[in-house]
Amino acid sequence: MWEKKPWLFQLRDAGDGTPLHFAAYKNYLDGVKFLIDKFPASASEKDSAGHLPIHVACMKDNVKIVEELLQKWSDPAELPAELGRNILHLSAMHGSIATVEYILKSPKFNHLINARDFEGRTPLHLAASHCQPSVVLLARDRRVDMKL
Repeated sequence: MWEKKPWLFQLRDAGDGTPLHFAAYKNYLDGVKFLIDKFPASASEKDSAGHLPIHVACMKDNVKIVEELLQKWSDPAELPAELGRNILHLSAMHGSIATVEYILKSPKFNHLINARDFEGRTPLHLAASHCQPSVVLLARDRRVDMKL
């Protein structure tokens, strides 16, 4: 179908989300791989809330989708969401424990741990203020600066 009607894969939903946003939301890994392969630009398209598909995957704790989408970028800090929040901010705020664990395990994401959003809040601040269990993971990580 995509060869005959590729425009179908560029349609947007009511929230201005792309098919890749939907696949990320539904944790449909094969769909994400297909869409990235055939329509790579869709990985950098935002919906009406300012979210990229990777942000949706982080908020839904779809860690396999996050891993797949991170293969496209060397630095996820280049992908800010609303208020300058990075993927760890969003994962912590939404209680996405598997995604928080994945990010904390990878040294290449160390710079995200104490990053502040435009309001000066770190991922730990957001997890705590939203009463998320991921706050425990962040609080016990020795790289987290508790003085911020």
